Amino acid sequence: MLFAAKPKGIFAEFTDHSRRVVRANAATPPLVIEELAECDQGDEEGWKELVEHFLPKKAPNGLLQATCAVSPLGRLIRRATIDPKKLKEPSYLSEFTASQFRIQPDDYNLALLNFEHGTEYDTAKAQ
Repeated sequence: MLFAAKPKGIFAEFTDHSRRVVRANAATPPLVIEELAECDQGDEEGWKELVEHFLPKKAPNGLLQATCAVSPLGRLIRRATIDPKKLKEPSYLSEFTASQFRIQPDDYNLALLNFEHGTEYDTAKAQ
């Protein structure tokens, strides 16, 4: 018996200054990022190349399974390495984000994600 291949996850992000496309091994967690590419917001030729590169081949019926999500413009996703032992200190996270990302932590809802699974990091289990 032949089964259809599991669809890969293709994620696109549009910001004021860039466009990013990520291909993952699955559309839902747990997933692994396989490839990431980026171009400037105004680079139409670069965007065309990214779309052609990342989109899967057309299905015989011409349809592709898709899910869409829209994020607010004020959203930030940043990657940083933190010291889990210092998370127990009450001011560590706010001082870290203020110095590392140059934002006022009180103006944002902060969430820590586990880099291995993409799940929310449990600060109670921090070592």
